[in-house]
Amino acid sequence: MLAGGNSIGTPDGVNMVKGTLVCDTNGSAGAGNSVVVDTELVPLSPQGDADFAGDVALASVCQSEPDIAFVIRTGSGAWIANGSVRNP
Repeated sequence: MLAGGNSIGTPDGVNMVKGTLVCDTNGSAGAGNSVVVDTELVPLSPQGDADFAGDVALASVCQSEPDIAFVIRTGSGAWIANGSVRNP
């Protein structure tokens, strides 16, 4: 569900999303840039839920830098939410 503008509480036409892991968010590990790792697109339910499962290839900086963020983006790349990890 979107949480801003006139689309609050609706998916507003967004039906697929991807998870994006942003490693080294402050760019401190060398070149001054963050490393971005995307998941495959997954369906977004009418209630605004998405399930991400599977493996992604991580750059070494993703394992060595403590400043990491996980965001949810549309297929075109617009950031719409942050994510959290649930450990069963």
